[in-house]
Amino acid sequence: MRRTLIIILNWNNSKLSIDLAERIRFIEEKESPTILIIDNNSSDDEKGILMDYAHIRNYDVLKEGLVNDDFIMNDTILFLNKNYGYAKGNNFGLRLAKKSDYQFALISNNDIVLNEPVLERLIESLLKSEKNALVGPRIVDRHGKQEGPFKKPGMFYQFWYLLFYPILFPITKIFNTSIRTNNLLPYRLPGSFLLFKTSHISEIGFFDENTFLYAEELIIAEKLERKGYKTIFCPEVSVIHYHEASTKKIEKKRRFEYHLTSDLYYFSEYRQFSKVNIFLITCSRKVFFYLWEPILSFLKKQNIE
Repeated sequence: MRRTLIIILNWNNSKLSIDLAERIRFIEEKESPTILIIDNNSSDDEKGILMDYAHIRNYDVLKEGLVNDDFIMNDTILFLNKNYGYAKGNNFGLRLAKKSDYQFALISNNDIVLNEPVLERLIESLLKSEKNALVGPRIVDRHGKQEGPFKKPGMFYQFWYLLFYPILFPITKIFNTSIRTNNLLPYRLPGSFLLFKTSHISEIGFFDENTFLYAEELIIAEKLERKGYKTIFCPEVSVIHYHEASTKKIEKKRRFEYHLTSDLYYFSEYRQFSKVNIFLITCSRKVFFYLWEPILSFLKKQNIE
């Protein structure tokens, strides 16, 4: 059985994906993972950058639907026929990992930076128990602020907190209540850097392809929990996440709509929230997006000036 496949999903940010692939090649030399860059139907110019890189680094080049039964995975660039989004795009890689008999598959955003080897430690965490299915490192943004891991979301943060944000934000700060947790067995991890046991992610049917962007890690968390599998937080190693390198190219309102639609799908289909709760969540999200967020942006701008 082969060890680890690294899956980097690319959409119109080829240079960033290449930089990450090169950094992984250098930093994770000991583990020597296979790298798969999946292009989610970028522009012709961006595809050309990947083709040039494939030629320089001797990557295999594949097109969607042209994988033979006797295919053996090497460092590869896979070009998809359309932009399928996060879940379905990454599923192409996860299925290839399973087909090619990899023990582990790592999903990474291309806006991740590694400054230290992380694979060996993450793999050690997964191998401690058969029930361990998913692991992630400590993820920090460019300012050093930690992202996640997270508790199971409920109505307080989905409705009350967003609706009455100016009141509840300082109260939650005073009483140190947060959706974040430092529990080593959290409900979910940020979706920007996730290492799976390939057998376990295959068993739960990979990512749910009914979402285009957002909520993928929520759905995976729930599917794993239902199977009795564990999600592991490994703070001994860390990566840096430079947010939204690809999604920032999508207009802000459209990103909001993607996010809301995906989250509502998770709450209705996987958490069986009532129609009343779904309506309340929708209202609070819109209040926060159209009212509180512009006010916060204005105040922040005033402070900067």
